[in-house]
Amino acid sequence: MKHRLLTSLVVPAAIILIAIAFSASLTMVSVRAAADDDDDESVKIGGAVVALPSTEVWIGEWTVAPLRGKLIVTAATKIEGRPMVGSIIEAQAIRQSGGNYAATKIEVKLAPQSSNLARFTGRIEELPSTPGRLGPWKIGERTVTVNDLTKIDQRSGEVAVGASAAITATIGTGNTLTATEISILARRLRLRPGSQAESRSCPIRSSPANGWSAGGP
Repeated sequence: MKHRLLTSLVVPAAIILIAIAFSASLTMVSVRAAADDDDDESVKIGGAVVALPSTEVWIGEWTVAPLRGKLIVTAATKIEGRPMVGSIIEAQAIRQSGGNYAATKIEVKLAPQSSNLARFTGRIEELPSTPGRLGPWKIGERTVTVNDLTKIDQRSGEVAVGASAAITATIGTGNTLTATEISILARRLRLRPGSQAESRSCPIRSSPANGWSAGGP
């Protein structure tokens, strides 16, 4: 099955240069690994992610500079970190016929430039009714897609319409936003106009000489 690749995002030249230097540092490791294990030709690859599959879990063909072939990711591939276009990665892979590589493990070594990320806070206006709240969230005037890879922190509050949230999202084609992390912010106590905070009185049990002390009967 062929996967459509997102090729509209451009990787900065500086990232490509870093990828080339990083890949060169792994050359001896790759050759040694292949020589020590001729049966599966396991190699170590380093480079910059140029394009990713359109699938949410990154299964398919990756384009990694300066690798000539494709890096093939399957459901069995172990991925550490969140890969994005522009990320510097290190991969353990099996060399295949035709010049491609089947990845067994991928580790994100360096995140892309911050221009690919958006961070903002806002009020949750709309939520999907799907299990896990997967789908489009409306935060203020922006729409953010939440998938099964989005980390949602509810230690300070619960996901609900009206709650405030801090969003970290990747910027995709057409300026679409996909949330990588959402933190629900603590709600502040607000009194209605004309209302008063509840107060209670209790008798004083000791004098200032011994320190003020108050309590019930």
